Amino acid sequence: MIHEFHGISRFKGLSDHLEQIRNAESPETLTVVSRATAPLAAGLIRTGIPPSDITLTLSLISDSMAVRFIEFAVTQLGPPPCRFSFLVFGSEGRNEQTLTTDQDNAIVYEDLTDDQGKAARAYFLTLGKNVCQGLSLAGYALCKGDTMAMNPRFCQSLSLWKQDVDQWLLSAEERDLMKARMLFDVRGVLGDDGLAGDFRTHLENRVAESPRFIRILANHILQAQVPLGFLGRIVVEKDGPRRGSFSIKNAMTPLVDFVRVYAMKHGVSSTHTVTRLDDLLALRVLSAGTHQGMKETFEGLMDIRLNTQARAVGSAWSSPSNDVFPNSLNPNERGRLRNLLENLRTYKIRVGYDFTGGMPV
Repeated sequence: MIHEFHGISRFKGLSDHLEQIRNAESPETLTVVSRATAPLAAGLIRTGIPPSDITLTLSLISDSMAVRFIEFAVTQLGPPPCRFSFLVFGSEGRNEQTLTTDQDNAIVYEDLTDDQGKAARAYFLTLGKNVCQGLSLAGYALCKGDTMAMNPRFCQSLSLWKQDVDQWLLSAEERDLMKARMLFDVRGVLGDDGLAGDFRTHLENRVAESPRFIRILANHILQAQVPLGFLGRIVVEKDGPRRGSFSIKNAMTPLVDFVRVYAMKHGVSSTHTVTRLDDLLALRVLSAGTHQGMKETFEGLMDIRLNTQARAVGSAWSSPSNDVFPNSLNPNERGRLRNLLENLRTYKIRVGYDFTGGMPV
């Protein structure tokens, strides 16, 4: 299930790094190998490689790390008792990982009889725990929301997953709705393609039957604030350790959500934001101008995000994060950032018209 997108394996050092991951002889060795990921990616970023290729590269590395930790777990636990698929969501599911990321993963396994099901659940929960803890030691932080394969709610048989999807889509609780939104970025990394496909097909079918869910997601997007204030000043933190900065990840999230909700409404199955935009253009959901503008805004913000993180790699006083300090940018960079954020306001207005029939509040 791991793909080498757009020929990115040609990038200097990447093939060797992937080979070291595949050949790591123990979890401890794999953890050491993982330390080369950030310097490798930072070097690629500095050469001006397009942001989408960088995030695809980082996602490919993450996939490879997960696969190797799964293989170590299977060696320790014995062969899986049934068919399964290891799933990823969030930025990894969209192939949009950056130099600072946490885990969003799950396991789905085939339906079995009660006794067999109990044994399978115990096996896959242990496998999930081993993999998630291994990834954590390798630099992929544990998810604060516990969206991980070692959580029993995210390690289930296909039928139980389908029940949860149905419940979350019908729920009026924001927490459940956000879980369902996240699932739409699902992608299988290792295991049975059929199970991952059945999972996604069920999700897409239920979303198609739930226009209320899409409207609620659109309303949620409209509540997000673009970090621009009076006269286009970039709004930053006023106190604390992040004083003078803003989260560029939080700023980008509404755009990722805009594109996702259009994809949901129009039955687009791709997960990568730019690919979703291309598919929506092909379906004539978006005009050529809107497609190009959204694509340039997404890639422009991602470029600033990645370059900010790359500058922190190897620094003695900072580490890669999603915080951007506008005053550290030169006037041209600040102007570019301001224009990109202004574009987000425009797209927010479009979502207001397309999904709620009026201007955003």
